[in-house]
Amino acid sequence: MILLITGSPAAGKTTLGNIFVEKYGFKQLDGDQVIKELGLTSKSWNKIHDQIFDRSLTIHTSSNVVITHAVLADKFAFYGIIILLGP
Repeated sequence: MILLITGSPAAGKTTLGNIFVEKYGFKQLDGDQVIKELGLTSKSWNKIHDQIFDRSLTIHTSSNVVITHAVLADKFAFYGIIILLGP
């Protein structure tokens, strides 16, 4: 299963993702970490989304994965379960 948690900055995406990691053994893919690793800025959305997509499929071959990132839900609608957080 691939679970996408998205929402506004500081909405609790990573915190909720950590719960899925701890309770259910998901692997976590944090979009902010991908941005830092690649040295990208938040304005490079297409590159960021491509990297998140590629990495999530690689992880998903061996485990459930939870993705935490402030993305537009329709960009990743094929994931199955999407949790939107925000005001």
